[in-house]
Amino acid sequence: MPSERVKRSRRKASAKWKQKNPERAKAITKNSLLKRRFGITLEEYDSMWAAQKGLCAICDEPETAPDAHNPNIARRLAVDHCHQTNKIRGLLCSSCNMGIGQFEDKPSLLVRAKEYLEKFKWIR
Repeated sequence: MPSERVKRSRRKASAKWKQKNPERAKAITKNSLLKRRFGITLEEYDSMWAAQKGLCAICDEPETAPDAHNPNIARRLAVDHCHQTNKIRGLLCSSCNMGIGQFEDKPSLLVRAKEYLEKFKWIR
């Protein structure tokens, strides 16, 4: 096991490399996060994004929510997946992703919500 001195030295060298190579560091971080959480690479994500033309699979709109690290750009589409099987369904904007999350991925609740809204559509 490395000593604390060695660990500090590695962290310092890593931080220095990230500072000199910010885009590469960002890509590596995104790639490892996608791999760890969803089992896909950044290239696979980008392929899905291109296949969807950069649009949400539900509302067919681009993401508009700001990126957490840079509010001047939109965040990436969220990877929508089944929480039981971890199988990826598609890429969603944050609004649609949170919406189906609030309905606990239950189609029956979404149908009931649709019926409810249609029942009161005259109120608009």
